[in-house]
Formats: sequence, C-alpha cells, structure tokens
Amino acid sequence: MPVLKLTTPHLQAFKTKPLNAKSIAKRLVQAVFVTLPLGTLGLLVLYMVAWAALYRLPHSAPGIVDLHGDSTSTHYVVLCSGLASNSHGYPGHCYIAWSGSIPIKLDKVETCGYVPKYAHDQIPSLFCDVPGILVDNASRGNLRNLDAVVAIVDQDKFEKTKTLSLKWKQRRFRVGQSDCVAFTDEIATCLGLKTPDRRYKYPQNYIAELKKLNCQSFSPTILE
Repeated sequence: MPVLKLTTPHLQAFKTKPLNAKSIAKRLVQAVFVTLPLGTLGLLVLYMVAWAALYRLPHSAPGIVDLHGDSTSTHYVVLCSGLASNSHGYPGHCYIAWSGSIPIKLDKVETCGYVPKYAHDQIPSLFCDVPGILVDNASRGNLRNLDAVVAIVDQDKFEKTKTLSLKWKQRRFRVGQSDCVAFTDEIATCLGLKTPDRRYKYPQNYIAELKKLNCQSFSPTILE
C-alpha cells in the first residue's frame, strides 16, 4: 500500500491562515491525490463523485399514465425513486405511494418500500440473501431529487397493488434480485405497465426508463 509523504508543496498548502476543518480536509485530499497513483482507491472515489453529480441532475416532471378506463372511481399509485435517506444519497431508493386525491403529498399519504432489515446487511446483500423488511412511511428521507410515474387507476387495481405489496413481508432481500427495484417492478407489472429490465439497476434509472416506456403526459404539480 503506498505511503503518503507530504512534500514541501503539500506542507506549504497547510500554512495558509486561517485554517478551518473544511479547508484542512480539502487540502489533505488534494495532497493524497497528488501523492497516490490512480489505483483502485482513486477510481472508487472518482466513481462516487461522478455518481453523486449524475444522480443529482434535475429530472423531467413526474410522468402520468391513465389506467382507470371508464371507471368513475379514480385513485393514484405512484412509483417513486429518490436519493437514499443517508447523507450522500447512495445508492438511491424506489418505493410506492397510494393516494385517493391530487395533488399527492408524499409525506402525508401511505408509502411503502422494501429494504434490508438490518443496516449491517447492506454489504452482504450484494452477495447473498439477507432478511428484508417492508417499511412504511418510505418517503421519509427519500424525497431528494424525486422522480415518479403516477398511475391513475380504479379502486380494484388500487387495492390489488396494496395487497401485493404485503406479500413482500415474507421475502428475503438481495441486491439486483429481490430489492427495492424488484418490489417496485412487481407493482408496475400488476398495474399492467411496460417494464424495463430491472436487474442490477439503480432506482433512478429504473423509474426514468419506466416513465419513458409508459408516460405521454407530465405534470410538475401533481406531487407535493
């Protein structure tokens, strides 16, 4: 493993006054990248920086697809993606919301998502099945850089998707196979939507492709 050696130019960077914690951290990172070759660590950091920038770019307005036909009963099933509820937002999160009216206030209506039951299983879930849990109030902390497909449905389809979601209480979680994207994909299939390949796909990518396949109208005000 390369040893970090602070040469005179590196040390000179720390002589500027006044220094606060933020400026020290910034200059230390600069010193590390000047000293270390671009290896695995450098590539990982570059990837994370690129991811953070890409998945914070603005989305188009939420897409709308009308599936309620001639029914006079109108309900809404919302398939959502956003940055995850941690400081960096990685790797994003998919979840479902149900509402009986518009505009839809995602922090007020029923929402549900599927995640590992235990935080320490985040990494193991990349390689094996781990306990999963169906989480209520799934919009909490997951509203940043929101993207969504709003399906207008009748009462029957509305209730079917809620019943289907409960079956995930018996599932085990595994990234790329039985995760939040797979959960959302199953609801989308139940609705009769055209669905993209979901395997090993970031939540934001999945919803963006779902919107492209199904939505011909968009509304910036349907969600609040």
